[in-house]
This record gives sequence, structure tokens and C-alpha cells, in this order.
Amino acid sequence: MLFKKKYVGGAVRQIGVNYGGLIEDDFALLSLFNDPIKEAKEKNLESAIDHLREKFGFLAIQKGSVLLKGSRNIARSKLIGGHAAGGAGGLDGLK
Repeated sequence: MLFKKKYVGGAVRQIGVNYGGLIEDDFALLSLFNDPIKEAKEKNLESAIDHLREKFGFLAIQKGSVLLKGSRNIARSKLIGGHAAGGAGGLDGLK
């Protein structure tokens, strides 16, 4: 109904639908093309990472690349919403 209401003609190449919070985390989308054991392991790993970050902070577990010279992960984690606390100054002054 919404599509028909907004559609004004022309070719349709893609339609996207987004949602969230509609079902409990106990449910999962199954696919014939993905390995369910591998997906379960990845979900468990992500859950463990989330738990560690909740308990010890975002920087508690990071990829090794955050230690590279050009990485901004550590500096950005100290900003509010990706910006300096004094305004939208970004990473200015953070080295």
C-alpha cells in the first residue's frame, strides 16, 4: 500500500525494508546457503565481545590494527558522538 502510494512510475530496481525490535533475540533467520554452526559460533563470539565491552569499556577488546600509526579508533572512542566535546571539531587536536 505504501509503495503504491509513493510510486510515480519508472523502473524499480530495488526495494528495501528495515525494521527492529519486533522479535526476541532467541529467534534467527535461517538460510540454506549459510552454515548454521558457523553462524552460531559467530553469534556467541559477538555476544562475548559485547559482554566484555559492557563490563570493561569499548577499548577493552579491539583488533590489533588500532595500534597502527594511522588508526583513530582510540582517539574517536573518547569523543562524544564522533565529535569533540567542545563542538563538532572532530579529531582536531587528538593525536
